[in-house]
Amino acid sequence: LSPGTGTYTDITNVTVTAVTAGAEIHYTTNGSDPTTSDATVTSGNSVAIDATGTLKAKAWASGMPASNVAAATYTMNLPAPTVSPATGTYTTAQSVTMSSISGATIRYTTNGTDPTGSSTAYSGAINVDVSTTIKAKAFKSGWTDSAVTTRVYTLKAVTPTASPTGGSYSSAQSVTLSTTTSGATIRYTTDGSEPTASSSVYSSAITVSETGT
Repeated sequence: LSPGTGTYTDITNVTVTAVTAGAEIHYTTNGSDPTTSDATVTSGNSVAIDATGTLKAKAWASGMPASNVAAATYTMNLPAPTVSPATGTYTTAQSVTMSSISGATIRYTTNGTDPTGSSTAYSGAINVDVSTTIKAKAFKSGWTDSAVTTRVYTLKAVTPTASPTGGSYSSAQSVTLSTTTSGATIRYTTDGSEPTASSSVYSSAITVSETGT
């Protein structure tokens, strides 16, 4: 049996080979010894292992005693889900995608807790338009649950632009403010202090008729 006993993170094709030419190989994956009524595999072909368990194989050939049983135990561990894009600071909403091996169910949270078997199942891209921590974990029957993948997305508003720019002028200026962050509220000051969430809300052009910031 090749590969043999071990821990694997993907569906594993195990090649079964009989030394005796023309031998008929029967196998099981439930831990019981094979009989001639069990499934067959041609020498040199493979058996797909898609769950933790023990593969056993035995060969029969006309005029010869049956072979000993070949056995190997496969422990199937799910790899941590792939989550894209990477952790980072972004100035636009992000479309977050997840992937794992065939047949696995990815479950995720957005509240910072580790996913469980009852968490939301991933079914398509997730729109992240606020700062969010996403945790994802893969589940599959017969496999050990995966480790948790964590992605932290910090959404930051784009710095506003002012038009015209700062400079020396010989007349009053009508200053407009804008940002490319959709839905953002611009707040401003004219006394040199940093704006806060309680500062004046920009709603239309500001007339600047004296030197100031």
